[in-house]
Amino acid sequence: MSEVTGSPARWARDMAVIGGSASVSMPLMGALLVGLPIGYVAAAGIAGAVTGGGVGALMPGLLERLRGRIPLAALLVGLGPIIGALWGAAVGVLAAPAVGAHMLPLSVLTAGIGGALQFGLWWFPYTFQTVRKAPVLPVVLMAAVSAPILGVLTVLSVLGLMF
Repeated sequence: MSEVTGSPARWARDMAVIGGSASVSMPLMGALLVGLPIGYVAAAGIAGAVTGGGVGALMPGLLERLRGRIPLAALLVGLGPIIGALWGAAVGVLAAPAVGAHMLPLSVLTAGIGGALQFGLWWFPYTFQTVRKAPVLPVVLMAAVSAPILGVLTVLSVLGLMF
């Protein structure tokens, strides 16, 4: 456990919850808006929860290594969206077989954008609460509640890129 950035187990638990909820509700918006199969929604949810646990277990150590070496503004603008995009892309790769290999690029693109939006928005408030040793539950709930809205924005962004 890091004295500053908190317990990897707590991070893993919370990111698994957020990753699972976001990875279900975001493609669910796609299912409602453009007819994604429900199997994809389920596969994405499982992939989001499992990969979220892994990302969460690694985050405190990463933040400890970066602390004092990278300006706060760079962390805010770069770290969250980049990690979120990579995390989302991994979910997209894992969920794509549920819709067929031909959908892999679209799955990776959509999940990457969704991950960048979701993780980019909530990771810093979560980290801030962790450093303050304050409750993180409000941030976890905010992330879960915001996921459907971000799902709609993600689907609309991808549709905008396509057309």
